[in-house]
Amino acid sequence: MEYSKAEGPFWHLYVPEIECSTQAEGLGETDTMARDLIGIMTGQAPDAFDLTFTPFPAGDRPS
Repeated sequence: MEYSKAEGPFWHLYVPEIECSTQAEGLGETDTMARDLIGIMTGQAPDAFDLTFTPFPAGDRPS
């Protein structure tokens, strides 16, 4: 999981393993939003995996 401060109050979250992004309205919401995204895209339960967050520069979207 990679993240960056986006415009305004939002944080941009990118999951390279599934090539999908989401956003969170504050750092306290990043875990929940990431787990929801991964769960929806993979069919896994939101508590079935571990997350590691890695920062990337604001404005740079990972490829």
